[in-house]
This record gives sequence, structure tokens and C-alpha cells, in this order.
Amino acid sequence: MSAPRWFAVARAGELARGEVRAIDPGGVPAVLYRDGDRYFAAQRRCPHAGFDLAEGFVSRGALVCPLHSWRFAVDTGIHELSPGVCLAMFAVRIEADVILVDPTPRRHCTPIDPFGDPFGDPSGDPSGDPSADPSADPSADPSADPSADPSADPLPEGDPP
Repeated sequence: MSAPRWFAVARAGELARGEVRAIDPGGVPAVLYRDGDRYFAAQRRCPHAGFDLAEGFVSRGALVCPLHSWRFAVDTGIHELSPGVCLAMFAVRIEADVILVDPTPRRHCTPIDPFGDPFGDPSGDPSGDPSADPSADPSADPSADPSADPSADPLPEGDPP
């Protein structure tokens, strides 16, 4: 993995508490926002309808998209009602009153298996026996890649560019 690249995006104190600002660290569209005395950065487009989160606001520990009021935890980007939906987040640090952002995307959500049981065993089998689940056998689907880890993909399909 390459070393983080840090880009200056603002000066500490420039953003009011609750403010959201469009930034472009290293050519990556993002938003910088402030919750209390902490700064965070996330992807610029809402994963729901692609609305510009730079027009959003911070309220009660959430970055809020004003189009449909989707709320994402300020620190993880996880949607408050759907833990499988989250924003790509970017590391933020302050050096000598300069806010720096690393545009390497990070996701903190857990992908949800659409074929699994959302309330129990992820295999969908109430017995908990993985051998009873046909999806547990990679040979059952010739297109399946057992080495692929969907949670490692920083931007899942469907995210706006």
C-alpha cells in the first residue's frame, strides 16, 4: 500500500461548527465538515440520489443530505438506519493550523448479503450449518471469485464518480 498523500484544504477555525464545505484533495471530490471541534471528510455525493453533500449540514452527530434527509454518522459515514450503506471517508489531520486530507477512501460499513438472513445467521440457514448453504460452495457459481472481498472495494458499484 502506498503512503498517504496529504493535501491542505482549509485552515483550522475557518469552518463554523456544523458547516460543510466542498473540497478537492488531489482531484477527489469530497466534503470537509466540522462537528464540535473535530473535522471530518467524506465523499461529496450522497449514495442515495447523488445529491451534493456540500449543500448539507451537520446535526446531532450526523452529516445530513438535505435532499431526502439521509443521515450519516460524522465519524464513520455509516447511514443511521442502514449499516450496509455508508460514505467513503477520508483521513483528516491538522498541522500548524492547516487542515490536511488524505484522499484515499476508507469505508466503515459492513456489506449486507442480500441473500442472507438480516436478523441472524448470514448464510440464511437457521441451523447455522454452512454446508447446508449452496452459496458456501464456490464451485456452485463458476463466476464466483472466492478471493474477492467486497468490503475491500473502496467504492461499491453504483457510487457516482
